[in-house]
Amino acid sequence: AGGVPSTGTLNITGSTGGGGTAASDQESLGGIGGGSFWGHGAPPVNRIQNTSGSVAGITATVPGAAGSGAVLIDTTTGAAGGVGADGICAVLELF
Repeated sequence: AGGVPSTGTLNITGSTGGGGTAASDQESLGGIGGGSFWGHGAPPVNRIQNTSGSVAGITATVPGAAGSGAVLIDTTTGAAGGVGADGICAVLELF
C-alpha cells in the first residue's frame, strides 16, 4: 500500500503497486510501482528468454511514486526493485 502522511495540512496517500505475473516458465512481468497524486509509478519490467536470470526494477520519476518490482526467472540470485522518487514538501507561510 502507498505511504500515509499524517502531519501536514494536506495529506495525500499514495496508491498500491501492482503484482508481478508469470505467464510461463520463461516469461515474467514485474509489478508496476504505486502512483502518487502527481502521476503513475514506474512501469513494469518484462523478462522473456530461454535461460535463467534477473532484471532489476525501474526507478520512478514522478514525485512520490514507487519504483517497479524486479523479475527473476529460474534463479536464486536476487535483483533489486526500482527506487521510489522523492516526495514533495510545500511550505505555506501566512503573515
